[in-house]
Amino acid sequence: MQRLSPYGILLTFCLILCPVWSDMGWAQGVQKSASNPSATRKTAAGTTAKNVRTGVIAAMDTESITLRSASGATTPYVLTEKTVFRKNRAECAASEFHPGDDVVIKLRKVRGKEEYVVQEVNDPISWNWVSDLRKKTVQATITEIAEDSLSVTIGPDAVPATYTTSDKTRWSRGNREATSEDFKPGDRVTIVPRALPGGNIMASIVADSDAGAALTKERYARSVNGTLQAIDAPARKMTVITPLKDVRVFAYNELTEVRIGSKKVPLAALRVGQKVRVSLKKEEGTEETAYRITIESRVATTGRKPGVTDAGSERAGVMMQGVRPRKP
Repeated sequence: MQRLSPYGILLTFCLILCPVWSDMGWAQGVQKSASNPSATRKTAAGTTAKNVRTGVIAAMDTESITLRSASGATTPYVLTEKTVFRKNRAECAASEFHPGDDVVIKLRKVRGKEEYVVQEVNDPISWNWVSDLRKKTVQATITEIAEDSLSVTIGPDAVPATYTTSDKTRWSRGNREATSEDFKPGDRVTIVPRALPGGNIMASIVADSDAGAALTKERYARSVNGTLQAIDAPARKMTVITPLKDVRVFAYNELTEVRIGSKKVPLAALRVGQKVRVSLKKEEGTEETAYRITIESRVATTGRKPGVTDAGSERAGVMMQGVRPRKP
């Protein structure tokens, strides 16, 4: 009988144990996924999201809901008095759901604990609908304006929806800043949403037109893209025209960082006509100040020599100090 070499014995040993190790790794992976509610799973819309579970209700009572996955595995989840239930795009009672129903549940972590509870239970239609509300701008008709909420109907089916409002909600009418008092039931509005951690949807912007909503969103963004129209070096201010043709004036100072790509350059590198991205620092009661300016194009697009503004053919105090116009 031919003896195996030490290398042959080692190879045989590995071939025997590899399938075992593989099965053990697979089992550990399944166990980890089941015990970690924050694992990413497929939603009803076919996308992935954290803290979301889909399945069929296997059992349900006032304190828990048990889901059966496509593989047949069952997992219980804790319900609370704050759990929201939705069917056919409307909130409903828990009793509207029964074993055998397809559902999508959203979990939330209990503060200070490694525990998760059910934040909401939706049928697939409601889940897709509310997911869109959390991230998409919509046109709606106002039905009621309360101190901290805005009730509307959406779409040709007049589906009711309620948004949370606060002092952070921006109201706009005629492309100008407004208040909730400038609107009334029956008004058509455009709403820009913001998803809140507790599951509610905040109306971040309420405007009387799509254009007004877009302009307001641009005005309150932390960074602004546009074309550099003028630079007032003595006053340390710059004028930028945005893609929506809004004229914005920003302050800058010696701490303002200027970049071309990842490379830092001096303030003198700024030229009228450049495409720029201005990152802003906003403080209550103070003017908007640029803490970073990223130059996207070094070529002037106005047809004038770099450094010349709309103020006239001369460079009348609008170039950065120390900047000379390029030779033609």
